[in-house]
Amino acid sequence: MSVTTFLQPNVSSQSPTVHLTAIDDAIAVLAGKAAEFAVHESASTAMSIQVDSGQLFDEINLALTTKNSQTNSFVAPSANPRNDIVYIFRNTAVSSIVTGAEAASPSDPTMVSSAIPLARVRLTVGMTEITNNDIDDLRTSAINPFYMDINGLTEDTAPAVNDFFAMYSTSSASLRKVDPPGFFTTINSLQADTAPSSGDKIVTYDISGSAAKRVPLSDVFKVINGMAQDSSPDTSADFVVSYDTNQSGPKKVLMSDLGGGRCTLISEATIAAATAVEQITGCFDGTYDQYLIEWVGVYPETNDRDIRIRFLSGTTTSIVAEYEYYGWRQESSAAEARDEEQGSPYYIDLTQEGVSSNAANNGCNGTMTVWNPVGTGMLSFFYHTVCTYSGGGPLTYQAEGGENDGTIRTGIEIYAESGNLNGGVFRVWGVKA
Repeated sequence: MSVTTFLQPNVSSQSPTVHLTAIDDAIAVLAGKAAEFAVHESASTAMSIQVDSGQLFDEINLALTTKNSQTNSFVAPSANPRNDIVYIFRNTAVSSIVTGAEAASPSDPTMVSSAIPLARVRLTVGMTEITNNDIDDLRTSAINPFYMDINGLTEDTAPAVNDFFAMYSTSSASLRKVDPPGFFTTINSLQADTAPSSGDKIVTYDISGSAAKRVPLSDVFKVINGMAQDSSPDTSADFVVSYDTNQSGPKKVLMSDLGGGRCTLISEATIAAATAVEQITGCFDGTYDQYLIEWVGVYPETNDRDIRIRFLSGTTTSIVAEYEYYGWRQESSAAEARDEEQGSPYYIDLTQEGVSSNAANNGCNGTMTVWNPVGTGMLSFFYHTVCTYSGGGPLTYQAEGGENDGTIRTGIEIYAESGNLNGGVFRVWGVKA
């Protein structure tokens, strides 16, 4: 749109022709801004108003937003007068209405965040049309672009590490882009509050109220406590965010890498009645330094049956290999521990005596530590188990050994020497040194 040069009209010093031209030019210059987003009665003089066209500079997207004239409709109050506010959003220039509360002496409603108020519409009971006499102009040029409505922006569902934050620079009184490391460097340079109190406050964005709010620190944890809880986090894959002081920036950290000596449940199987073989597949990889196999209350369907373990290759293939191990056991009826060397070509025996009871509380319990299940070299193991046996009392059994058939192990299975298992729990844990 073309412009004209403003010249102050002066009837005393200007000739009639110059004076009339100056009036035209002055009106053209002033009307260009004065008419922008002006609110007035609509042509139909019904319960609606018209917002004239206008332009805004969108400082978030650095673009000029042009909006043609818009119409907004109202509903008359039912019992008392009411004040409604017509406004436009800062970055879109779309007009909308904040509805007030009915009262004998109505007050203006609270404005929403990132809105520019344009006009007050004074509504009365029974009115059927809105005229200019019912409208108060509230427009102002005092607009602070810092309070842009972030909720109205397009969401970046795949942010990259080289994306930028938008921040308000007090030194230049304008928005500036800041890369994430720079943002956290700024935070890191602030004076640390070494003794924060529950009364301290932070600033958050209230989605329901579409506004920035100050929130006491004590209430922040109420919000966190109200979030959906991840009751079974995948510590081998889930991340937390930490601040890297060496790199002066935020980093994602695997939960499994936090600290040392961490034991992570990889898989758990509850053994159902009449189960021939319980397998846990895909549980071994290079993530952990060692693995812990656990069996709790595992008992056979038929009395006097040994409980056995074998490793798996591929998906569900049992490794029938040379399981070489040396074990020693203590029976309650024996005066001394009896040592005996075992060498089975097909399985690892957990008891060396049949579990004498098919009752859950007399099941087999124990753990096995496994090293190098993924490599093609020797798999080493050590285990300890306690169970009830045919001699009547408890039996403890320990053994250590290995298997070296050159197969990559991918899983593990537990079963009875004959017949079925009838219950118990079978678990695989990953252990970080």
